[in-house]
Amino acid sequence: MMGLTAFEDPPDLILLAMETETETESIFSFQESEIASHLMYFEHNLFRCITPNEFLRGAWTGQDKNQKAKNIIDMIDHFNKVSNWVSMLILNEQKLESRRQIINDLISLGECCQQIQNFNAIKEIVSGLFNPAISRLKVTWQGISTSKMNKLKALQKLVGEDKGYEMLRVKLSEVQPPCMPFLGIYLQDLSAADEGYPDYVDGKINFEKCKKIAHISLEVITFQKVVPELKSPNMSLLKLLATIPPSPNDLTIALSLSRKLEP
Repeated sequence: MMGLTAFEDPPDLILLAMETETETESIFSFQESEIASHLMYFEHNLFRCITPNEFLRGAWTGQDKNQKAKNIIDMIDHFNKVSNWVSMLILNEQKLESRRQIINDLISLGECCQQIQNFNAIKEIVSGLFNPAISRLKVTWQGISTSKMNKLKALQKLVGEDKGYEMLRVKLSEVQPPCMPFLGIYLQDLSAADEGYPDYVDGKINFEKCKKIAHISLEVITFQKVVPELKSPNMSLLKLLATIPPSPNDLTIALSLSRKLEP
């Protein structure tokens, strides 16, 4: 689907889903591949709204970040919401076997996201699964097969921060859009360029710094331009993803819930 362009507002499809009367369903009442395609579509719409001006001078870190970098902040908030939601899916489940099934389903979802090149969602899922409150559930993790654990470790390695996200950078350099990259890489690079290069050299504009920031921004725009297609929209699923409830971004609370499950 190539008719949409970067910097547009989310399309009517998401707005329509929000207005649709649907029954409350569990996320895993849908197939993992279907969840992945709808999550890709939803996240790319957030991503596509980010404008180049939002990348300048660390706009997303200042006191007026909600005005100067609203769409970056929306993307960051979404990432944190999904990552916390992944953890809470497990922490809110009292039954041991059900927790194990949720972990298996989340790993499968991560694999589906990899197949359609949604690296942002992989990072969200991995972050949620490796939350300390989840990692400490040793009895729960004992029921995850070696095969599944190897698949999770592969996903973790792909989006890992080793050597400045070396493995993910290589992957992003090889893929063809549509692709949903992990935005954090570009924000990290922009911060490094902004802090590592002076604005002026010998009283003149530092064009090396300008070129560095432009190169990073153009890579983002390249991924923004090609919009993933959603062939069979499921309004119930889209609405579920668009209305993920905020979870407490507090490790103390998460650990307290974790200890109630496994002291």
